[in-house]
Amino acid sequence: MVACVDAPAAEAESGLRHSGSIRIRQEALDGQFRPGFDNHDDVLVMRSSLFAEWDAGAWRFGGELVDSRAYDTDAGSVLNANDVDAFEPVQAYVAGDFDTPFGKGSAATVQAGRFTMNLGSRRLVASDDFRNTPQGYTGLRAEMKFAGGRSATLSMCCLSSTGRTTLPR
Repeated sequence: MVACVDAPAAEAESGLRHSGSIRIRQEALDGQFRPGFDNHDDVLVMRSSLFAEWDAGAWRFGGELVDSRAYDTDAGSVLNANDVDAFEPVQAYVAGDFDTPFGKGSAATVQAGRFTMNLGSRRLVASDDFRNTPQGYTGLRAEMKFAGGRSATLSMCCLSSTGRTTLPR
């Protein structure tokens, strides 16, 4: 079951874009092959998200909160921290959009903070929609489009799926 909320009419006037969703799913595993766990396991998982982004012209400020929960688990369950992550700020970023930074027909976006990322048609890097917990990155990202259809994405990120980010010293 999936429920979504969106309000496009107010977006055009205020520059504020927001959306939310709730996903409830029953999962079952039968014939567990890993030792030390129950042969049969089932769980009710729920993921709720709330996204907001304010467009202030050349700059955008955005954030997303996700709450991932699991219910009806047993002591011998394979359920772990990858399935439950209560109330995590998955995105909190500032982004700048620049027209023609490299000449006519070019564009660039620079984003800093915490964000989700999809590269290579979601085959290289993806914010997994099937998993109950989202994948977030903390760092910098630049997307550049050049005249003639060429494009490039540069990123310097720390992977962070738990909300705790450790930066190198």
